[in-house]
Amino acid sequence: MLLIKRQKPFRQLADQIGLTCGALTVPDPRQTRFDKIPSITQREQLHDLRIGERVTAYSPYVQQFLSNQTPQNLQHSGDPAGALQQAYRMLQESVQLNAFVMAYSECFLALGVILLLGSATIWLCKKTKAVGAAAAH
Repeated sequence: MLLIKRQKPFRQLADQIGLTCGALTVPDPRQTRFDKIPSITQREQLHDLRIGERVTAYSPYVQQFLSNQTPQNLQHSGDPAGALQQAYRMLQESVQLNAFVMAYSECFLALGVILLLGSATIWLCKKTKAVGAAAAH
């Protein structure tokens, strides 16, 4: 017969923290896209705003990007105004892509730290000893 002991308060706290972190990072089963995870979406919005603050029409990098992309888009569409709009859209997509990459990187970093701390807490837990018939196996 295997006796199950009550868990220690430290172990209960570690379990609760693990469940909470898992609930924050795992998407809702009804959602089909991972960019709808609340923590990632909030971080992406933050990075989008931060990057967007630095991307202005007066920035030399933005002016260079637009001057390089507009002629290429003009070859495909033939409309100068449409080519410039498409270049701005490409710039916005690039900013959004970089914001998503930064948000996912931060989430993976947070998960890595949580897993590292979780694995470190295992060393602090006491080993349980099986009692009875289960000890023979």
